Amino acid sequence: MFGPGSRVGAIAFIQSVAIVRLYSGFVQEYESSATMQSCVRSNFPIGQPLLSWERVLILSVSLGLLLVQFLTGRVLSE
Repeated sequence: MFGPGSRVGAIAFIQSVAIVRLYSGFVQEYESSATMQSCVRSNFPIGQPLLSWERVLILSVSLGLLLVQFLTGRVLSE
């Protein structure tokens, strides 16, 4: 499935899924909690654009491309 380093590929896939799940859970909590939104707005204003579903999608696609391209031995430039 991932080529010769199938164990490394499986670990990378599991880590990627865990990262996306944690990030999407954080975004869901941010959107549902007015207290958290006001806290982020006052303490970390640059965090507002980072906590959106579009960013979750971008992260998911980026991790997917990295897994497919580099774990199978292909490079994006080929």
